[in-house]
Parts: sequence; structure tokens; C-alpha cells
Amino acid sequence: MTTHPTHWVHELRMRQLAHYVRESRQILADWDAYSDHHSDPETYEPLDETAYGLRQRQRDADTWNSFARVLYVADDMLDTAEQQLAQLPPADAVGLTGQIRELHTSMDRLHALHVEGPARHGAMPSNPAFDAEALAERNAEAWHHLNQWTSFGPALIAADVLFRQAQAAPPTGTPLQGPVTSTPHAKGPGKRR
Repeated sequence: MTTHPTHWVHELRMRQLAHYVRESRQILADWDAYSDHHSDPETYEPLDETAYGLRQRQRDADTWNSFARVLYVADDMLDTAEQQLAQLPPADAVGLTGQIRELHTSMDRLHALHVEGPARHGAMPSNPAFDAEALAERNAEAWHHLNQWTSFGPALIAADVLFRQAQAAPPTGTPLQGPVTSTPHAKGPGKRR
């Protein structure tokens, strides 16, 4: 059973998600710039495979670390968005529903990688080099799913905005009423007060 987060907690989560989206887009832009400058322009093969691989690992690690701020609350954010969309007209929710479904799929895989990664390598003796390799492998496997959150995460923010706008708008078909004011009773002819 999912409990609804308080308003300020939900707002914090939305800000954290927005921060992740901005940061991960910058990480991707930086990676694209690096890749463009360090790859053969005709074959797109890395000029220095070792340096390229290390930079790719850094991209993967930076993206995972950025997503860590929403990793543990992502399921709650997805549930909240689905509940919000269920209260909106279907036409408003149609494009967002598919994106949220993609986020669920990616989140399932990210949870599995978060749990499987250490368990898969847990039987091995602890060794800093081995641990770094295990993390790099996890981050590389997660990168596509993290990028899905970069692409489709804004759907959660859009669902929240649409829901809040619908909550603030007067019900359709209800005439707008002005402010209620009291008026003094009119004095009829011959009546004194």
C-alpha cells in the first residue's frame, strides 16, 4: 500500500528529479562533445580506446551518482504520477502514460542492477580493484535505463503540473462566481430602521 507523500515532500522529489534531468543532460552533452573530439570522424571509432573507455566509465558513474538522489523514491513518484493521471481527462494523460510505462520498465531494471550488482560480485574476495570493476560494470549496464529517466522523467513533472492545474481550475460547466459580498437591506417606502 502506497502512502501519499506530503505536499512539501512531493515538491522536493520533483525538484530532485528536475535536478537529475538537468545534470544528466549535461553529462550526456559533455560525453557527446568528448566523443566527437576523440573519435575518427569517418569511422566513429575511438582514437584511443583506453582513454575513451575510461571517459565512458566516468559518464556512467556520474549518471548513476546523479540518479542516486531519486533512486529510493522513484517508485513512489511513479505511483503518484499514475494516480494523478487517473484523475485527469484521458486526452491529457495519453502521451504521458506511455512514458511512465517506460520509466517503470527502466526502474525495474535499475532496482535489479542495484541489488544484483553487489550480490553477483559478493562471493568474490573484497578487493578495491575488483570492487571498482564491479561498479563500472553495473553503471555500464544501467546507463541505458538511466538515460530513459533523462528522456522520460519530465513526464512525471508534466503529470504533476497538469494535476495541479486541474485542481486549481474551477469545475467545467460551473459558472464563475464573483466574491460574495453582503449588501445592506434596501429600505422600502415608508419603512424606517
